[in-house]
Amino acid sequence: MRMKIISSSVIAFGLMASGSAMAQQSGTIDFEGEITDSTCSVAADSQNKTVTLPTVSTNAFGGQGTSSGLTAFAINLENCSVEDGQQVSAYFEPYPNVDLTTGNLVNTDTGAEAAGNVQVQLLNSQTDAIDLSSPVGGNGLQSGAEWVEVTPSGASGNGTATINYFAQYYAMNDQVTAGTVASSVNFTVTYQ
Repeated sequence: MRMKIISSSVIAFGLMASGSAMAQQSGTIDFEGEITDSTCSVAADSQNKTVTLPTVSTNAFGGQGTSSGLTAFAINLENCSVEDGQQVSAYFEPYPNVDLTTGNLVNTDTGAEAAGNVQVQLLNSQTDAIDLSSPVGGNGLQSGAEWVEVTPSGASGNGTATINYFAQYYAMNDQVTAGTVASSVNFTVTYQ
């Protein structure tokens, strides 16, 4: 009888331990955010923008992780009904064209004439890379993004803002091949 009690105890302990292991394989994800009544309109020249990068030689790249063709562009905002000191930025959506490993935009031109082993990298106004795959951090921004203050204009209290960026080609390895490059990214105006 004593042997049965010990065996039963061992089995019961084993079931409890496996139950604990199962509980450790699950969890809870909490989501937090804020909705504001501050708004800006994306100016017509920034709603469906095309940024043309310069034509560069494959020799312009010095290997994996190098870049070429730095090109400035901006997202212009208008009719901002915000308080003095309000700041804005753009949140770049991580799908469908973002490489979640590099945080860059993949070349969506997949035809026979497409360039190989190259992506498009977005940078802030200080030419620091923006990781488009990163979650919003404690500062309310994706890694590398920055806030821009809204400039009040006129007696109406509406303001404007210009968020400056750069884009460039980014070599994925030492063998960038010649061809065309295309990509796109969706963005949403965010407020602080």
